[in-house]
Amino acid sequence: MRLSIREKKLSFSNTISIQILELMVFFLLILSYVVVVSPAFEYMGFHNDFRFHRLLISMLFVLLFIQAGSWINAGLLHTVWHIILIICLFPQLIFYTYSSGDLRASVGYMVFLFILFLFSKLRVHNLKSKVINIEQDPNQTIILAIAIALFLPFLYYLPYINIKNLWFKDIYTTRFLFREIEHFKGSTYLLLPLSRVLLPAIIVVSIQQNKKLILLLVVMLTTYLYLASGASKSIYFGIFVALFFYLGTTYKYKLQFFAITLILLIFLGILEYKIFDFSAIQFILIRRVLFIPPLMEEVYYNYFRIHEKTYYTHSILSFIGEADYGLSLSRFVGEKVIGIEGLNANVGVVPDGFLSMGWIGVIINSSIISYTFLLLDRMNINHIFFGIIFSYIFYFNSASLGTLLLTHGYAFLIIFAFFCLKNYER
Repeated sequence: MRLSIREKKLSFSNTISIQILELMVFFLLILSYVVVVSPAFEYMGFHNDFRFHRLLISMLFVLLFIQAGSWINAGLLHTVWHIILIICLFPQLIFYTYSSGDLRASVGYMVFLFILFLFSKLRVHNLKSKVINIEQDPNQTIILAIAIALFLPFLYYLPYINIKNLWFKDIYTTRFLFREIEHFKGSTYLLLPLSRVLLPAIIVVSIQQNKKLILLLVVMLTTYLYLASGASKSIYFGIFVALFFYLGTTYKYKLQFFAITLILLIFLGILEYKIFDFSAIQFILIRRVLFIPPLMEEVYYNYFRIHEKTYYTHSILSFIGEADYGLSLSRFVGEKVIGIEGLNANVGVVPDGFLSMGWIGVIINSSIISYTFLLLDRMNINHIFFGIIFSYIFYFNSASLGTLLLTHGYAFLIIFAFFCLKNYER
């Protein structure tokens, strides 16, 4: 591998439009927190302890990082950087502005974005490898056959399937049943790579080439996986974002499309709450996806600031000897630290680094993930597959490093992209 400076830049007008959209997202998220999240969920810890100097500090960092984003070269890495800025750093700074906590969690994401920025200035030349061109029918057949082979073990769950789950009946009964039954080994490590990488990639190609039968087959396989996973609606997530980000002709337009969609959702959610005193958009999407992570991460930073670090024995180095919590780490923090029975307090890659080795761990985790994003960027992956990559960006702030790479299948995505999606644009 050879490293060199990269030279593509966005035009001035495109840079300005992205900056304006990001500022709109930030201020609407503030409005969302003040008008909806804090009043409705203050009992959870979403306080409204506003301090003007905190707002000034947050605005300073927002403007600094929005400007820094304009110096990142156009392409996949540019879009990844800005989406992480929006969904990770913005909510952290807003939570800091209105809470009594400190800036640790926000600084963690600033460290990550700075490291990703440094990686964006380097180019890793493509490694020589044979690429399976998935545009060709024989290769599509092979990949589809692999997907079906990975799917076959899930027939094990056929006796436990409840067809009523398709219209969202008996959901909790099914989930309780699936917690009680014995699962076959490796089911988790097959399920997510299949539902978030292979099947979404096949569905994107089938849409591009107008292959309706393959499209229908993938939808049927995904629906079965939903039923065979205890009615977990997240199984559809990979397909949904693959279809959503299929729209747009470049990575730049996908970023703008994402920001505009988020602006509309936040605005409609606020309007829905003011009219009906309830908002599914705000409660389920904005609060859970954007503001729950800062709440959880504050707990982890405060706890592991004064307690012994895990040195990754809670995840990727568990074979050396696990930390003695009596429960999984997320369950320990949820039940023993936060004090809610049965709560799994999951956090993402950056705080996972802090609880593992302090700020050195933050740098290690940030460098590992930044390098993987750099590799994906330099594989010259067609923008039509961006939804597959986004599904892993989405879990960046709710899955630890080991969980993201192995359980969620991010490592599988990198391998699959290298052999099947690399240099797709010829």
